[in-house]
Amino acid sequence: MPANGHVTPQNAKAPAVVEVNILSEDDQAINPADHYGVTPDYSIQVNGRNTIYSNEYIESKYMYEMNHCDVDHQAKEVKITPRKYQYNFRTKRQVQRTGVMLVGWGGNNGSTVTGAIIANRDKITWMRK
Repeated sequence: MPANGHVTPQNAKAPAVVEVNILSEDDQAINPADHYGVTPDYSIQVNGRNTIYSNEYIESKYMYEMNHCDVDHQAKEVKITPRKYQYNFRTKRQVQRTGVMLVGWGGNNGSTVTGAIIANRDKITWMRK
C-alpha cells in the first residue's frame, strides 16, 4: 500500500481512491485511548447531535445511505437510485440479567433430556409391558 493511504486498482480505466485510516505503531493497529491512560472502568459518553441520553435509555439516530441498481438489458441502461434509511437505536442504560444459552440442547437428544427432566420433576409415570 502506498504511504499516502490511497489504493488504485491495477487494471482500472479511471483511478479509484479508497481512503484508509489506520493508526499504527510498528505496523500494529493501536487504540488511541490507550495513549491517554484510559482503563476499562471509564465510562463512555458520545457528544453528538444524533445521540440523546435519558435516565433510562441511550438513543441514537443513524442515516444509512446506499444505492439501488436497476439494469435494463433491452435498453442497455443501468440506473442508479440513491436510497436513505433512517435507523433509531435505543439501548437501556441498566444492565439486564444474564441468561444461559445451552449449546447442543436442541435436536433429538436435547428434547429427550428435556422431556425426562420434566417427567421426573412432575413425577409422571407410564405403563410398561
